Amino acid sequence: MTVGNDSIERKNAARMVFVQALYGEHFGVPIRSAENWVELYNEERLEDETNPELEEDEYSDEVFQLKTDILPDMKFLRKLLRGWLEERAAIVNQLTEQLSDDEKRSFDRLSPLIQSVLCAGAYELVHTNNKAPVVLKEFTDIASGFFDNPELGFINGTLQEIANSQK
Repeated sequence: MTVGNDSIERKNAARMVFVQALYGEHFGVPIRSAENWVELYNEERLEDETNPELEEDEYSDEVFQLKTDILPDMKFLRKLLRGWLEERAAIVNQLTEQLSDDEKRSFDRLSPLIQSVLCAGAYELVHTNNKAPVVLKEFTDIASGFFDNPELGFINGTLQEIANSQK
């Protein structure tokens, strides 16, 4: 593996953990700060590595089920989490507005995991300088680990609309 590929894989792992953090908010694990959440994530990861038979705590089943075998780029993860804390309301409002015409697919009726993927992808598309095709591919790849069509197409299409609105 080359250094460039390692960096890309670590950023992609950070995106997965970012989705995990947003997903955890649905189950009572708030993102108080980027540092606090990274510490919580590291504690959970360390427990899994040192004692894989350790009894699960009240959050583990739901919040930490989105695992990655690659150590995330923690600097990038902290940047995503900090930005999310600042822009959360704007992103949720944007997605709510964008999906308001579709009663069956209104934002508040979506599953917590779909909401988390959409929020994470939308945040990165709107509030970072990362290239839209890269962001779309990575969040579609994350979603494909959990969904098939039509959910995967819905996620990709929704994020594509956001990317197009940024041009």
